[in-house]
Amino acid sequence: MAVRCPPCGLRRPAASCQPVSFVGRHQGPGTFKLAGGWTAEVTKIGELRYRAQIIGHDGVAAMLTDPRAASAVVAGSAAGYRVHVSTRAELRRMRRIDRWMEIILPTVVRRVVNGQVAQPGWLPRRWLSLVSGDVDLDAGIGAVCLVWRPGSPKAETHTALMERCGEKWQHTGGGSTSGGDLPAERLAAGRPGQVGMIEIGGGAGALSYAYRLRHPDFMGAAPWVGSNELQAAAEVDHLLLGDRRIEVPGHGRLIVVWKSPSTGHVGIRPLIVAVGRDGTELSRIGPHDSVDSYTWARLHGPEGQ
Repeated sequence: MAVRCPPCGLRRPAASCQPVSFVGRHQGPGTFKLAGGWTAEVTKIGELRYRAQIIGHDGVAAMLTDPRAASAVVAGSAAGYRVHVSTRAELRRMRRIDRWMEIILPTVVRRVVNGQVAQPGWLPRRWLSLVSGDVDLDAGIGAVCLVWRPGSPKAETHTALMERCGEKWQHTGGGSTSGGDLPAERLAAGRPGQVGMIEIGGGAGALSYAYRLRHPDFMGAAPWVGSNELQAAAEVDHLLLGDRRIEVPGHGRLIVVWKSPSTGHVGIRPLIVAVGRDGTELSRIGPHDSVDSYTWARLHGPEGQ
């Protein structure tokens, strides 16, 4: 699973990364050698505030904009403070994903906003299949879920977060897992493979990159931009995510994007409500829940006793 590190903005694999410890007795800005052959270039950006650029074996690997992290490099008091730097193979893989996003995202955003199928006609599904996309124009955020080489041994599932930075939509984070296939038949709730009306899958999130661009000197926590992959049962017509209505695709697999105040390291997902074709509420899942109300009712009702 690859995630974007909120302090430095680097997408990195959670399991296969190299730790770099900041050690030594550095004073003030400058260029410092770190363990493992890495170099830190530190720039002063304010009173007792610094920005550290970590340079690896084949280029820049990370940028520390968190004042606590960068200042620790300068002060030499960073024993035990660690930043995870990806291997060369993972960096090449991340650059490949970034190239995809630069090509695909502008088209996907336009199509999602216009209510069209997210998959562009010129993009072969056997090579890269866009499963779902969601854009919140008011918040200036979006997310897409795509599968590279679906069904093959080299298949990968990717979640991409994007934000509107000025007049341009920019890829700002996401995650990935090995394996992946196209959505199968949509099932009714309570059947094997679809327990609830709404099922929560994986998710991704990061501190708002657009906010940090607009407020470079802000010392507090930027808003959190998050996404969740959902699987909706056949009975569900659409979802309510906070005050937004989100249509459910025919295959029932979708991604939703949201923004909330940061709680330090994560945000708070809005309430999600599943609505039937007649407009009645079928189920809901709260900000801190992992199971929807339909499933809880079955577990604690007469049939679940």
